[in-house]
Amino acid sequence: MKTILTILSALFTFVSIDAQGNFDTAIQTTSATSGNKVNSMSNEQTLLSSAVNNFDFTDKKGISIMPNGVTNDVKIVFKTAKAATGSIEVLDESGKKILQQNVSITAGNNNININDFHKLSEGTYTIQLISDNKTYSSTFMIWK
Repeated sequence: MKTILTILSALFTFVSIDAQGNFDTAIQTTSATSGNKVNSMSNEQTLLSSAVNNFDFTDKKGISIMPNGVTNDVKIVFKTAKAATGSIEVLDESGKKILQQNVSITAGNNNININDFHKLSEGTYTIQLISDNKTYSSTFMIWK
Protein backbone atom coordinates (compact mmCIF):
# COMPACT_ATOMS: atom_id res chain seq x y z
CA MET A 1 0.00 0.00 0.00
CA LYS A 2 2.84 2.40 0.82
CA THR A 3 4.29 1.87 -2.67
CA ILE A 4 0.94 2.73 -4.26
CA LEU A 5 0.65 5.88 -2.14
CA THR A 6 4.19 6.88 -3.05
CA ILE A 7 3.44 6.45 -6.77
CA LEU A 8 0.18 8.39 -6.44
CA SER A 9 1.80 11.18 -4.48
CA ALA A 10 4.44 11.55 -7.19
CA LEU A 11 1.60 12.55 -9.53
CA PHE A 12 0.40 15.38 -7.30
CA THR A 13 1.62 18.85 -6.45
CA PHE A 14 0.70 20.40 -3.12
CA VAL A 15 0.04 24.12 -3.11
CA SER A 16 -0.66 26.28 -0.05
CA ILE A 17 -3.61 28.63 -0.25
CA ASP A 18 -4.54 31.60 1.88
CA ALA A 19 -7.84 32.17 3.72
CA GLN A 20 -9.33 33.95 0.71
CA GLY A 21 -8.76 30.90 -1.50
CA ASN A 22 -5.78 32.28 -3.43
CA PHE A 23 -3.92 29.21 -4.53
CA ASP A 24 -0.95 30.48 -6.51
CA THR A 25 1.14 31.77 -3.60
CA ALA A 26 3.55 28.87 -3.03
CA ILE A 27 4.07 25.60 -4.88
CA GLN A 28 5.88 22.57 -3.50
CA THR A 29 6.17 19.24 -5.29
CA THR A 30 6.44 16.13 -3.15
CA SER A 31 7.29 12.52 -3.85
CA ALA A 32 6.76 11.28 -0.28
CA THR A 33 3.57 9.99 1.27
CA SER A 34 3.60 12.43 4.19
CA GLY A 35 1.18 15.32 3.88
CA ASN A 36 -1.22 13.54 1.55
CA LYS A 37 -4.13 13.57 4.01
CA VAL A 38 -7.19 15.61 3.11
CA ASN A 39 -8.68 15.83 6.57
CA SER A 40 -12.48 15.75 6.23
CA MET A 41 -12.42 18.94 4.14
CA SER A 42 -11.79 20.78 7.42
CA ASN A 43 -9.47 23.70 8.05
CA GLU A 44 -6.55 22.20 6.18
CA GLN A 45 -5.92 24.41 3.18
CA THR A 46 -4.37 22.15 0.57
CA LEU A 47 -4.56 22.06 -3.18
CA LEU A 48 -4.14 18.75 -4.98
CA SER A 49 -3.00 19.18 -8.55
CA SER A 50 -3.08 16.38 -11.09
CA ALA A 51 -0.68 16.25 -14.00
CA VAL A 52 -3.19 16.36 -16.87
CA ASN A 53 -1.90 17.81 -20.13
CA ASN A 54 -5.03 17.77 -22.33
CA PHE A 55 -8.19 19.86 -22.86
CA ASP A 56 -6.28 22.76 -24.36
CA PHE A 57 -4.92 23.44 -20.90
CA THR A 58 -2.67 26.47 -20.88
CA ASP A 59 -1.23 25.49 -17.49
CA LYS A 60 0.77 22.24 -17.38
CA LYS A 61 -0.61 21.42 -13.92
CA GLY A 62 -3.97 20.55 -15.50
CA ILE A 63 -6.97 20.06 -13.21
CA SER A 64 -6.59 20.96 -9.54
CA ILE A 65 -8.88 19.86 -6.72
CA MET A 66 -9.05 22.29 -3.83
CA PRO A 67 -10.85 21.65 -0.51
CA ASN A 68 -12.24 24.83 0.99
CA GLY A 69 -12.10 24.52 4.77
CA VAL A 70 -14.77 27.16 5.37
CA THR A 71 -17.69 25.92 3.27
CA ASN A 72 -16.81 22.24 2.74
CA ASP A 73 -17.28 22.71 -0.98
CA VAL A 74 -14.59 21.56 -3.38
CA LYS A 75 -13.16 23.87 -6.00
CA ILE A 76 -11.91 22.53 -9.34
CA VAL A 77 -9.25 24.86 -10.71
CA PHE A 78 -7.83 24.81 -14.25
CA LYS A 79 -6.84 27.10 -17.09
CA THR A 80 -7.92 26.52 -20.70
CA ALA A 81 -7.29 28.16 -24.03
CA LYS A 82 -10.95 28.15 -25.14
CA ALA A 83 -14.47 28.44 -23.75
CA ALA A 84 -16.75 25.39 -23.67
CA THR A 85 -19.60 23.73 -21.79
CA GLY A 86 -19.32 20.46 -19.96
CA SER A 87 -19.94 18.57 -16.77
CA ILE A 88 -17.99 17.50 -13.74
CA GLU A 89 -18.64 14.04 -12.33
CA VAL A 90 -17.33 12.42 -9.17
CA LEU A 91 -17.04 8.62 -9.18
CA ASP A 92 -16.47 6.34 -6.21
CA GLU A 93 -14.01 3.42 -6.14
CA SER A 94 -16.48 1.14 -7.93
CA GLY A 95 -16.96 3.65 -10.75
CA LYS A 96 -20.46 4.65 -9.62
CA LYS A 97 -21.32 8.29 -10.35
CA ILE A 98 -22.11 9.94 -7.02
CA LEU A 99 -22.08 13.64 -7.95
CA GLN A 100 -22.61 15.53 -11.22
CA GLN A 101 -22.64 19.23 -12.03
CA ASN A 102 -23.01 20.99 -15.40
CA VAL A 103 -20.45 23.74 -15.93
CA SER A 104 -19.63 26.64 -18.25
CA ILE A 105 -15.91 26.77 -19.00
CA THR A 106 -14.35 30.10 -19.88
CA ALA A 107 -11.12 30.75 -21.74
CA GLY A 108 -8.42 31.38 -19.14
CA ASN A 109 -8.71 30.62 -15.42
CA ASN A 110 -11.65 28.53 -14.20
CA ASN A 111 -12.72 28.00 -10.57
CA ILE A 112 -15.71 25.66 -10.37
CA ASN A 113 -17.30 24.82 -7.02
CA ILE A 114 -18.83 21.43 -6.28
CA ASN A 115 -21.28 21.48 -3.39
CA ASP A 116 -22.05 18.70 -0.88
CA PHE A 117 -18.55 17.27 -1.11
CA HIS A 118 -18.44 16.93 2.68
CA LYS A 119 -21.00 14.09 2.39
CA LEU A 120 -18.39 11.80 0.82
CA SER A 121 -16.97 9.11 3.05
CA GLU A 122 -13.35 8.03 3.36
CA GLY A 123 -11.92 6.51 0.20
CA THR A 124 -10.53 7.05 -3.29
CA TYR A 125 -12.51 9.08 -5.80
CA THR A 126 -12.16 10.07 -9.44
CA ILE A 127 -13.26 13.47 -10.63
CA GLN A 128 -13.94 13.82 -14.35
CA LEU A 129 -14.22 16.96 -16.44
CA ILE A 130 -16.21 16.10 -19.57
CA SER A 131 -16.31 18.55 -22.48
CA ASP A 132 -16.23 18.42 -26.27
CA ASN A 133 -16.67 14.61 -26.18
CA LYS A 134 -13.44 14.30 -24.16
CA THR A 135 -12.99 13.20 -20.55
CA TYR A 136 -10.19 14.40 -18.28
CA SER A 137 -9.74 12.71 -14.92
CA SER A 138 -7.98 13.22 -11.64
CA THR A 139 -7.93 10.78 -8.74
CA PHE A 140 -7.81 11.82 -5.10
CA MET A 141 -8.25 10.30 -1.64
CA ILE A 142 -10.15 11.37 1.46
CA TRP A 143 -9.17 10.20 4.94
CA LYS A 144 -11.27 11.07 7.96
